[in-house]
Amino acid sequence: MSTATDILARLEELWESAEPGPTREGDAIIFRYGEGDFKIEPCAGMAWDSRDHVRTLERAKPKAPEWEAVVASYLHSDDHKREVYFRTTHGGWESETRLTYADELVDPVPLVEMPEREALVGAIRSASPTVWPLVVGRVLELLEGKREA
Repeated sequence: MSTATDILARLEELWESAEPGPTREGDAIIFRYGEGDFKIEPCAGMAWDSRDHVRTLERAKPKAPEWEAVVASYLHSDDHKREVYFRTTHGGWESETRLTYADELVDPVPLVEMPEREALVGAIRSASPTVWPLVVGRVLELLEGKREA
C-alpha cells in the first residue's frame, strides 16, 4: 500500500466512525464530497444541520460557566490585596475600589468553588444590599479567617 492509499483508508475510517446529525460551533467536522474527497476542519461560526456530507469527528468541549463573583488581586496593585469582584452588565469586573477587566485579575477564584460558599452567601445576605463596603468587608473577613460565619 502506498502512503496515499493509507491516508485515504484512514479518512474512510474517520468518516465511518464520525457522528451523523447536526453539528455545533467548535466541533471538529469532516466533509465528504465524493469518493476519496474529504475535508476536516473546525465548525466555526455556524452549525450544520443534518446533511449527508457532514459528520462530527469530535464534539467541542463545553465552555466554562460564566462566573458572577470572584476573589482576586489586581494586576497593577503594589500590595496585591485580594478583593471580591462582581461581574458588571458590560462584561467588566467591579470591586469596592476599582472597575477593571478580566485579564487584569490575578489568580481569580470563583466564589462558587470556594469551600466556604455557604458562609459567604450567608454573610452577603445578612448585609444590607445598599451598603457595598459592608458586604465586601464581611466577605473578605470570612476569606481571611478573621470572622466567623
